Amino acid sequence: MRIKTQVLITLLAFALSSGSNSCVKSKSKHTYPFSQEFKDHTLFKTNSWWVYQLDGAATRDSVYVFQSDVGVADPSHLNYKYESYIIQSRSTHLGESVIQSGVAATPDVYNSDFQRFTYSSSLGADIVAYFSRQNPGYKFVLFPSHETEYKQQVATLIVNGITYNNVKIFEALKASSNDQRLPKVICFAPKIGIVRKELYNGQVWNLVKHQVVQ
Repeated sequence: MRIKTQVLITLLAFALSSGSNSCVKSKSKHTYPFSQEFKDHTLFKTNSWWVYQLDGAATRDSVYVFQSDVGVADPSHLNYKYESYIIQSRSTHLGESVIQSGVAATPDVYNSDFQRFTYSSSLGADIVAYFSRQNPGYKFVLFPSHETEYKQQVATLIVNGITYNNVKIFEALKASSNDQRLPKVICFAPKIGIVRKELYNGQVWNLVKHQVVQ
C-alpha cells in the first residue's frame, strides 16, 4: 500500500510541477503564492506531529508528517504559475497515510487558496478541508461534489482544557464520496493546525498535544 501511495503521490506532484521547458517563457510568468494565513493554518514540515483523543474514550491517534513537499506548478497551457504542496502524515489509529494537497488562488479559476484532504486507501474520496481569503459564511465550491463552508472564526476555543485562539471552523457540506472517516467539521488554529474534528461517522477527535515545524 505504501509503495502504491508513493507512486500516486509522485505522479501527482509531477503533474502539479510539470510545464514548459522554456526558461525564457517560465520567467515571464507571474507566480501566485500562498497567503500567509493559509500557510499558518495548513502548511507543516516533516517531523511535525499531533496527538488526538476520541471524545468520550481513551483511544488516541498520533498523526505525524513524514513527507512535506512544496513547489511551484508551471502548467504549459497556462500563462501563470502557482504554489502547491503535498503533505503526507501517518495515522497510527487508522494505520495509513493522511494526504493533504494545497493549491494557491489563481485567476479565473479559484478565488481562495484551498486544501484537500483524503486517505491513502481511498484516494478518490476527499473533501476541501480549508480555504483562505474569504469571510465567514462563504461557501467554496471546487466541483459540484465538493462544497465547504467557512462557518465562523471564534476568538477562543477550549479543547480538552486547552485554550486555542482565533480558531477557524469549516464544514464540508458535500464530499466526493461516502467515506465516513472524512472530517465533516474541522477547527483550525494558526500555527497549530487541526485542534478538533468531527467525522462523518459521528466520531469527535480532540487535540491533546502537538509539536509542529513550519
